[in-house]
Amino acid sequence: MYSRNRTLIYHPSILYYYYTMIIAHTPDADDAFMFYGLLSGKIRTDTEMTQVIADIETLNKIAFRGELDVTALSVHAYAFLHS
Repeated sequence: MYSRNRTLIYHPSILYYYYTMIIAHTPDADDAFMFYGLLSGKIRTDTEMTQVIADIETLNKIAFRGELDVTALSVHAYAFLHS
């Protein structure tokens, strides 16, 4: 469903991957507030961010499949997912 995108960047002294991070959260105001700084560019980073917005049940299911880099999930799902 979601693919991690890596692009090879060449620099004369360094060879590295440029990474696109997938961040998922619910449409609730508290989740949107938590990720606003990263997704709006107010917090500077070398990583490109892709935003996924979905209900918590959908995010829980996707988290169990390991398809996202960062996601919001319910406390109940965390208890089963945490290792």
